[in-house]
Amino acid sequence: MTKRSCWYQLASAALFLSLFAASAFPEPPAPEVVPACGAPQPINPLLPIGGTAVSARQGIVWNGKEFVVAYANSPNVLVFQRVFADGTPDGPPVVNPGGSGSYAYYTFPVSLAFDGSSYAAAFIGPDGSGYWQVLFVKLDMNFNPLVAAKRVSFVGATPTAHTYWPQIAAGGGQYCIVWHDARGAYYQVYATVLNGDGSIANAGAAHDLALSATAANQLYPSVAWSPVGANGTGGFQVVWQDFRNAKWEIWGDEWSACCGLNYLNTIVSPPAGNSTTPHLVYGPNWAGLAWDDTRDGNDEIYFALLTSLGYRSGGVVRLTNDLNTQQWPYVCWTGSEFGVFYDDGRYGALGDGGFQRVSSGGVPQGVNTQVTSGLGSSAYLAAAFAKVGYLAAGFVSSNRNYAQAFGCNYPYSPPCPSNLVAYAITGTSATLAWQPSLDPYTDIAYYQVYRNNGLVGTTANTYFTDTGLALSTTYNYLVSAVNAADLSSSGCGSTNTVYVKTNATLLLMVNKSAPNAALSWTDATMNNYNVFRGTSP
Repeated sequence: MTKRSCWYQLASAALFLSLFAASAFPEPPAPEVVPACGAPQPINPLLPIGGTAVSARQGIVWNGKEFVVAYANSPNVLVFQRVFADGTPDGPPVVNPGGSGSYAYYTFPVSLAFDGSSYAAAFIGPDGSGYWQVLFVKLDMNFNPLVAAKRVSFVGATPTAHTYWPQIAAGGGQYCIVWHDARGAYYQVYATVLNGDGSIANAGAAHDLALSATAANQLYPSVAWSPVGANGTGGFQVVWQDFRNAKWEIWGDEWSACCGLNYLNTIVSPPAGNSTTPHLVYGPNWAGLAWDDTRDGNDEIYFALLTSLGYRSGGVVRLTNDLNTQQWPYVCWTGSEFGVFYDDGRYGALGDGGFQRVSSGGVPQGVNTQVTSGLGSSAYLAAAFAKVGYLAAGFVSSNRNYAQAFGCNYPYSPPCPSNLVAYAITGTSATLAWQPSLDPYTDIAYYQVYRNNGLVGTTANTYFTDTGLALSTTYNYLVSAVNAADLSSSGCGSTNTVYVKTNATLLLMVNKSAPNAALSWTDATMNNYNVFRGTSP
């Protein structure tokens, strides 16, 4: 199905200018929509999003309008990339946004959190000690540093070991970063908790917390914020694989601001084989946990629910059943169910991505689904859920990053955006705004803005500022919505246009040195001009 356009018109921009101001266009909250797709599938082919020589999991979040993917790239740089819901990049990648201290080793994962107004990343990088260390950086919505890159492992001490597998979660106005390192005789899991301003929580004491000291290796932690927590006020739940009983088990602990470390317990102890590489995400009242388990003689994906106290609720559920290898699960919460992504060897010799829906009660829904194909071995899938669909991200054997739109591939055009208006009109620019297109089946990827029937911009926002206009000139603008399946809104009528006439005069301040000011403006062929300061001529 080809892209078609939906246009909205208002014959008089003056009417809208009397009804709306520049501050009157916040995007309204989208209604709660339960995904109507019982069998998610790839919507578009795998799309490269930049990056080479990546060999570990990427961080990915949904910011309400588009996805953001973070990864470490050769030659050892930290990269942030905005990605539309259809898997295409929104602009160029942003490299080293935290400054010179944001160098990240590309063979290690990057973990990303979003708190509604800012991003925070945990990654492995150099700090001058000669050991790989866990670094933290916090950025605003435009990737400007709010907290410059700082070391959060071996805080206040000289590092004595490399650190591995950093993971981050946000909640309660804080961040929790977990990792494993071998500063002692064994690999142990550690955590550092930061306040929103980047300072160490608990008056500087909540750093390098040993979640479980034992004479055995502990690896691959995962962390999630629990709004309930063991103390009823919220806390960070952490799980990891633990070898203290001479086999790999899943253990868990929790940290809260009020009570420190609240519990330590075994979550999964397989009757045979090993349980490894857990991943945890929190739903409304419980957490969804997935892991790789060999109790059946080969690597399979299992799932369980955890209570707010960090104990398993009910039994374990097998999600895959295949002689090939399934491993490295990653869990998302959609608002109504869990979506589990994993590396799956059943789809060809090189492996690929797999997916399984799980109800809020921990019951598998539907069947295993292939997520990715066609670019070679796919590994370390990560994913985020938007409003009605997912974006999966990973890397392939050809050493490049990819994005995969995954959800409901309905062959229908999205609804039209509405209430297109123009405001903040000058002699050379105009800003347009509109109400969003609400598609209950497929996420809106972006909007296309046309001036005089020519495309002038693509944006995930519901506003757009057009520049480079001519003085005293009339333009017509059209806006269409494009969904994650790359279908454009259509059938909205051909008479819907907003007309904009630019100002005849462009006023500039050419000198603002106190106490004087010099002004200049274009000649609009008037007999004379009155200059006002405030309301006085």
